[in-house]
Amino acid sequence: MHDYPLLPDELEFLVKRPEGRSYYFELNGQTLLWYHESISGLEPIPVHPSEDRWEEFWRRMDALGIWHWAGRTHRAAPPVSIPAPPSEPPTDEVRSWRLKLTGRGRVLCYSSAAGASSIPIGATAEEFAELVEAIHVLVGN
Repeated sequence: MHDYPLLPDELEFLVKRPEGRSYYFELNGQTLLWYHESISGLEPIPVHPSEDRWEEFWRRMDALGIWHWAGRTHRAAPPVSIPAPPSEPPTDEVRSWRLKLTGRGRVLCYSSAAGASSIPIGATAEEFAELVEAIHVLVGN
C-alpha cells in the first residue's frame, strides 16, 4: 500500500497505435509516468496528479462500475474510438491496448490484441471511452 491514500497500488494503461504512435501510463511510486513514442524511443514524462484529480478519477471509476466488468473482453460493434492524448494526432486505429488497475482491495486487468474493436464484458462502448478519458484527465491531458 502507498502512504498516499488516493494512489492505486498499480495503474498501467498502454495503447499501441500504427506508425509508432503508442503511449503508455504507469504508476511508479507516487509519480505517474507518461511514455510516448519519439524518435529516440519511448520517453517518460513524470506527472504528479493533484489530490483533486485522483479523487475525481476514483469517483469516475466507481460511477462507471468498472469493478463489475468481467475480466474478459468482447468485440464491440462498431469499434470504440479510443481517444489519443491531445499531443498525439487523432486516429481511430488501435492495434492493441492493456489496462491494469489495482487498489482498494480490487483488481481490474484487461488485455486486447483486437484493438478498439474489443472492450471489457459488461461495459458499453461509451463507458469504455469514458474510462480512457478519465485516465487522460488524470494526467492533465
